[in-house]
Amino acid sequence: MFFLFLNLNKNYIWNLLKQKSLTLSASGLREESGWLITLVFFLPLVVIATEAVIVVFFIFPSNFLVVIVIF
Repeated sequence: MFFLFLNLNKNYIWNLLKQKSLTLSASGLREESGWLITLVFFLPLVVIATEAVIVVFFIFPSNFLVVIVIF
């Protein structure tokens, strides 16, 4: 069992979503949106495959900590 800690800034994610940085182009993804797409699309797959437990702690209004416990 190990822990994976992700400290995410909600304002940064919201700014990414407001921009058009998540649109796909022929040249590929923009650099700063790659990790967000990976997080959004592959995190549920990791949870389903490993039966992990995700705990979300709200530390500050602008930040939250995602703790993934994998058994």
